[in-house]
Amino acid sequence: MDTYSLAERPDLVDQFWGVGGDWPTFMLKDPVARTRYELATELFPDLHLLALEDDQVIARVHAVPIPWPGADELPDRGWDWALESAVDNPTGDRSAVSLIEARNRPALTRPRAQRPPPRRGP
Repeated sequence: MDTYSLAERPDLVDQFWGVGGDWPTFMLKDPVARTRYELATELFPDLHLLALEDDQVIARVHAVPIPWPGADELPDRGWDWALESAVDNPTGDRSAVSLIEARNRPALTRPRAQRPPPRRGP
């Protein structure tokens, strides 16, 4: 398996978006996601990662830089705040990274190895 960022492999942006497993409908109607989700890949291609196996994209990571106010000071708006902070101020403080999504394409991943049966006796 090989990993790349969209900064390293901008030619794979369509495959990045092609990793299946859509969000639930309510997430697709989120106004912050609708206006900033895709734009984040253009602004921060170094934080959008792909895993390739046999030249096919099997997984993606979607992340954005955020300012780090400290664990006790993080806003309650979570994901929306992270996307807004990153996209609305792309040259601002990049002291932390927020994972927005990590997704794999189950049909292309290897089957999990079976655990051997427990040993009995000496």
